[in-house]
Amino acid sequence: MAKIILSQKAIADLDGIWDYTVETWTEDQAIIYYRQIYAAIQGLNNLPVFLEKEYDVIKPGLFGFKVGHHIVFYKKHKDGSIRVDRILHEKMDYQRHL
Repeated sequence: MAKIILSQKAIADLDGIWDYTVETWTEDQAIIYYRQIYAAIQGLNNLPVFLEKEYDVIKPGLFGFKVGHHIVFYKKHKDGSIRVDRILHEKMDYQRHL
């Protein structure tokens, strides 16, 4: 299985998603949503191509996978590793944040 690396910004995004979900709903809901996002990230190695969306317009080689109301943005590297750059809400301006 290829190595999956989270950027510092992606880690900060996860922290922010957690905080917002706890404040807006409950800690139980935050746990559920966090686990969904985490499982999606761990599954990027086995993600069928038809579920990936290319975001070359924003950055060459950038892919995204929607999880709930967020998109996990990542790049695949020649060595097979995957780097998660950001995890952004679907309503955010991607070009500004990537």
